[in-house]
Amino acid sequence: MDRVLEIAVVGCGIGGLATASLLRDQGHDVTIFDQFTTPEPSGAGLIIQPVGQKVLGELGVLGGALSHGVKIKSLSGRSQVSDRVALAARYDVRDPDQFGLGIHRGALFELMLKAAQARQIKIQSGHMVFGVDNPDCPYIRIEGNRQAGPFDLVVDASGGGSQISPLISVDLAFGALWGVVDLPEGERDLSGCLRQRYVHANKMAGVLPIGTLPGDPTPKAAVFWSLKRSDYDDWRSADIADWKAEAAAMWPDFGYLLDQIESHDDMTFATYSHGSLNKVHDQRVVYVGDAAHRASPQLGQGANMALLDASILAEAMAEYPTRKALKVFRRRRMLHLKLYQTLSLLMTPLYQSDRRLNAAIRDRIVTPFAQSRLGASLVGRIITGQLVDPFGGRRKESNQARQVRDILRGPGE
Repeated sequence: MDRVLEIAVVGCGIGGLATASLLRDQGHDVTIFDQFTTPEPSGAGLIIQPVGQKVLGELGVLGGALSHGVKIKSLSGRSQVSDRVALAARYDVRDPDQFGLGIHRGALFELMLKAAQARQIKIQSGHMVFGVDNPDCPYIRIEGNRQAGPFDLVVDASGGGSQISPLISVDLAFGALWGVVDLPEGERDLSGCLRQRYVHANKMAGVLPIGTLPGDPTPKAAVFWSLKRSDYDDWRSADIADWKAEAAAMWPDFGYLLDQIESHDDMTFATYSHGSLNKVHDQRVVYVGDAAHRASPQLGQGANMALLDASILAEAMAEYPTRKALKVFRRRRMLHLKLYQTLSLLMTPLYQSDRRLNAAIRDRIVTPFAQSRLGASLVGRIITGQLVDPFGGRRKESNQARQVRDILRGPGE
């Protein structure tokens, strides 16, 4: 590193915290600007795939994440109409040590926030950033006729609601209701399986074990229900008991968990869109996470993509001057991102669509192939985030990689 850079990171989510921490580790002066009065997570649960776990290891929070989360060994789904297997995937097909990590967003956020605070990263709350002036020597424009800067680099990690990013995405018809429930007594991890049930492709219910929250030892699960954007207002206006009865009739085990849902406000509606920037930087401004690329959550890669952006951006910044580093970052992320964006675009209609033909293709063609030896290996590479190596082979023999493997395997293994 030639000199200490003044860096602004916009957004205090997973991608922003990861980027800020990794750049701070290089000795840069990093400030996070976030619109909320108090930084907080959004959403219920998520899966950190093996590629994302490597980045958590770089951040020093993997051990804490493992202590709160649940090792996800498989993904399972069935059609309630045909009783056919509609989703079948395992993490250990190619590597017995691999798994997804189901975790509450709140638990992961607290770990990453504490890691950033331990690095003495400055966090400016209540700063709604709505623009950047002079990308070659950028200032950020803040609500209330304020500005900050100049900075050597501005990183937009403010998510799908970014006021800075030029990304124009296409809204997807289906979103999902998300909630968090306590698991029944004696049940901790639902056997390490994400379970889903479908009625054709227009109804989907799912349960993901997500472990515990700091200060709360009760094991929890995220429950989700597919819903069209256009149907959300009707769902809000209807009696919550009617929806719970519909869900219980479709999948009694799911309905049992919904006994804890008492009002519409206990569920959060997440909407999804699809799109990506062809150029993820503009001179000294760079976009990461949902500010740069958006997709449905069907492949479980959203948070992992943000973590990979943070890691590979920091890697490039350590090797090159800022402007060249941003070009290298774009090049190194391009193939991995485009592959997963394309797969998401192809796979989402098989699980969220009004077309019954899509469900038939899923159940009779795609899933049987996924259960074959070749298909299982391919699906395993997809869900782990390793269809192609996002690190381009640059870290296979690093000390960090060995450290992460040791953490994942645990003592005595």
